[in-house]
Amino acid sequence: TFLVFLGIINRGGTAAWGDSYTHADTFHHPNYDHTTLNNDIALIYLSTATPAILNSPNVGLCPLPISTDSSIDLVGVSATVSGFGVTSDTSTPSQFLKYASMPIISNAQCEYVFGNTSVLSSNLCTSTFGGPSSCGGNLLNP
Repeated sequence: TFLVFLGIINRGGTAAWGDSYTHADTFHHPNYDHTTLNNDIALIYLSTATPAILNSPNVGLCPLPISTDSSIDLVGVSATVSGFGVTSDTSTPSQFLKYASMPIISNAQCEYVFGNTSVLSSNLCTSTFGGPSSCGGNLLNP
């Protein structure tokens, strides 16, 4: 069992970071590959005894796509990535939430950089050319 904190932007400090909830279950992608990191996604189900409170500017819903959305062309649309990850190859995880908005590119452009064996049709690729990146730690504070 672990606690899920919603709405925090600073990992330091006290328990007043945000609302905390007990997780009820997790769902990991059945085709996750720890070697290639393909299908690196999971969902956390919160306990139904304590539903999430959505009245904070830092907490909201993120609608998930459905199978019929797979035909929508998102090339050129801006995507936002956020997290408390490392900010360089040698740093520890960030104390503060970071984010970056990056344009979505075609998988063909992604394959040009990473090769056609690394990019799946289910991948969503973004361009970091001349802008922030989730990989290089060049993210902004909210």
